[in-house]
Amino acid sequence: MRLMRKIAAIVAAGMLGGCAMGGLVGASAPATFDLEAPQVERMRARGIQITVYPPVAVKTIDTVEILVKGANGRVAYFSGAAWGDRLPALFQARLVETLANSGAFRAVLTNQDRVTGDLSLAIEIRDFQVDATSGAPEAVVDVYVKLVDERTSSIITTKRFHARVAAAAPDPNAGIHALNTAFQQVAAEITTWVARRG
Repeated sequence: MRLMRKIAAIVAAGMLGGCAMGGLVGASAPATFDLEAPQVERMRARGIQITVYPPVAVKTIDTVEILVKGANGRVAYFSGAAWGDRLPALFQARLVETLANSGAFRAVLTNQDRVTGDLSLAIEIRDFQVDATSGAPEAVVDVYVKLVDERTSSIITTKRFHARVAAAAPDPNAGIHALNTAFQQVAAEITTWVARRG
């Protein structure tokens, strides 16, 4: 797995040593991480094209830095680690991969394809961080999704998707792994939800 190889590389290099959950970014060349698309079961094929637009997010989330929330809502980022791209771009890419792997759609598009789909997803990332406010760190992923009929420009339905995954330890290694697991849960749930309504 790409994620685990990256984590192992950081541990081996000693880059995680002494980095607390609330540590601020300080490394000049942080190790980069990717999200991984979850494995999903193949679904009944439908003759529908769906477009996934770039998710929107506030500035603390719309970044390459990996967000940590500490006591009193203090915002910080993991030291020595970063996403390989802005988080919304990674989220979009891996969700597109998940939808395509399901086999439920004739085509899964992005705004860069310049092709109009039958349906589209408008996504707001509300939370994507390690939450250490209660002392026991856990990954939190919270997104709000609108399923839109592109032919009529009308919203078909909306749904909030939320996942919390406990981190095994108070360090970036465990925190990033928990974030990836929480993302996979949400991506799989979105895929099933859209396939049933497409």
